[in-house]
Amino acid sequence: MEKMNNNSNDGEWMKNQKLLVISPHPDDAIIGCGGLMAKIKSMGGEVYVMTIVLGDEPQYGSESKADKRKEEEVNAMKALNVDGHEIALKDGNFHLKLDAMPQKELIDLIEKKSLLSIEKLKPTIVAAPSIHSENQDHVAVATAAFTALRPRPHNLKHFTNTVIAYEQGSTFWSLGSFKPDFFVDISAHIKEKMDALSFYKSQIPAKGESPRTLESIETLSKLRGSNICVKYAEAFELLRIKI
Repeated sequence: MEKMNNNSNDGEWMKNQKLLVISPHPDDAIIGCGGLMAKIKSMGGEVYVMTIVLGDEPQYGSESKADKRKEEEVNAMKALNVDGHEIALKDGNFHLKLDAMPQKELIDLIEKKSLLSIEKLKPTIVAAPSIHSENQDHVAVATAAFTALRPRPHNLKHFTNTVIAYEQGSTFWSLGSFKPDFFVDISAHIKEKMDALSFYKSQIPAKGESPRTLESIETLSKLRGSNICVKYAEAFELLRIKI
């Protein structure tokens, strides 16, 4: 399914949207949907980012210092002019351990207990990580978000009209398969996306042999653009749309 390309009247559809991006860690949101975030802002919509957790943890090829990652996050959010963002779990005790957190607590955090929870923010679009990931935190957040967004009578809880799962550079290494059926033309916003990502210097190198370099992420955007015959795009799995 091709959505929101330059041949359609996407501006009318997007200008009143309120997007909530649920990001397991800093940088995940912009890797997966930085172009969508910039596009919605350019159309007069609102964008919010709930980052679940950050912390100190040795990683292959990079450092992970909580204070540094928080600073990078703030700068990247400013670059995209988001309307609000938060780090939901402040102490970082569950960084890279969200699979060990009681799932009910994570669901409640996303659904109603955090500052930018679904019930408080009432977004029209929610973008969550794809469950097809090698990262245990991504899988835990994807599962919890899916449950938090379950349909209920609208007088009982907020109903989000559009729910999408975003792609990461390493989604190919998964026990499942990321199957995009929802594409966003970000040709006019690729520079904003890449500029925002460049703030995550502790996590995303400019070049190298990795699916998470700036070079690789831009290349993936070119590939997804070719899928719908535009220069750059982001790909998503469409979980729900109500029109």
